[in-house]
Amino acid sequence: MSDRNDCLDTITHLTDTPNPVATGLVTTGPVAADLVAAGTILDRSSDTRGSDTRGSDTRGSDTWVLPAPAAHRTIELDGATVDRVFDELTADDRDQHDEHGTPVTLRTPQARCADGHGTLTHLFFSDDVLDIARAKAICSKCGLAPTCLAGALDRAEPWGVWGGELIENGRIVVHKRPRGRPPKHPRPLVIIDEVPIPPHLVA
Repeated sequence: MSDRNDCLDTITHLTDTPNPVATGLVTTGPVAADLVAAGTILDRSSDTRGSDTRGSDTRGSDTWVLPAPAAHRTIELDGATVDRVFDELTADDRDQHDEHGTPVTLRTPQARCADGHGTLTHLFFSDDVLDIARAKAICSKCGLAPTCLAGALDRAEPWGVWGGELIENGRIVVHKRPRGRPPKHPRPLVIIDEVPIPPHLVA
C-alpha cells in the first residue's frame, strides 16, 4: 500500500479527548509530515494531551491533527486570514451587485460608428457638410466620444470627425469652411472592404 493510502486509511474522527481540536482529524504517515511542512495541518505529536488519540496504532508513526474550522474561529493561512481571503475572492461578485444584493448588468460601451460593415465610415471622412453633421450626430450619443477625441488629438489625425469634433491636421475645426474650388491634391478615397458575417453567427 502506498504512503498516501496508508495515510488516508488511518484517518479517524476524535470523539472524546481534552484536546482543544477535538472535532479535528488524526492522521499518520510520511504524507502527514509533508502536509505539516507545507503548513496544511498542525503537528500534535509532541502534545501529551493528545497521546490517547493514537488508539491501537502501533506502527510507531507520529500523530498529526488536522483542526476542523469552527464558526467563531479565524484560521490564518500564509499571513492572511480566511475572512480577508474570502473578501478578496468575492470582491468582483460584490461589485456586480447593488447595496440590496440585486445583480447589476454590466455593459461595455461600444462605439456607435462601428457597425461591423464599415457602412458609416464615409460619413466621418467626408468634405460634405451634411455628412459631417450626420457624423457628429452619431458621436453625440456615443459613450466613447471623449476617449475617441482625446486619442485623435494625441495622434494628430490629419482629418475626419473624431469624438464629435471635426479634426484637421491634429486640431479641432469649429466651422467647416466651404471650398470654392476642388483641391489640387484630393484626399485619397477611403475604401473599406465589407466582410460578410459567417453563416453560423447569423441568427
